[in-house]
Amino acid sequence: MPSIDFFLALVEVLSARYGWSYEDIAEKMYWEDVYALYEYASNLNVLEKNEQFRFQFMLHAGSKKAMDAWKDMPVPFPDRSIKPFAIKKETIPPKMKRMAGNSKMSPEQKQRYEHVKRRLEEHQKKREALQQTYYNWHG
Repeated sequence: MPSIDFFLALVEVLSARYGWSYEDIAEKMYWEDVYALYEYASNLNVLEKNEQFRFQFMLHAGSKKAMDAWKDMPVPFPDRSIKPFAIKKETIPPKMKRMAGNSKMSPEQKQRYEHVKRRLEEHQKKREALQQTYYNWHG
């Protein structure tokens, strides 16, 4: 599937299920979170359709043998071990961490280390705020 078609399908699924606009999805959310929610929403869509189809199938099945012929639809993203709503913790690169413990750091290196540390903290706060905004219904 071409990437633009995939993105439009992704926007369609998320807007239909959660009512989010293109701007919310394209500009205000992190890509990993958008894709994880797309997987989650797609799984829910399939499970709901499966229940509707099973009900109709059982309703019209004429015999026990026909009822036993039912097969569930395959879930598109079956890996249940993935927790899409966990907040990932970004960390300072190991090499920079090792250097921070070194007392022989130059002033430029110390300044760079503090800058990276501050940016990571800001990024984490922004990500947590976005997850609260979009995932509040989950937890």
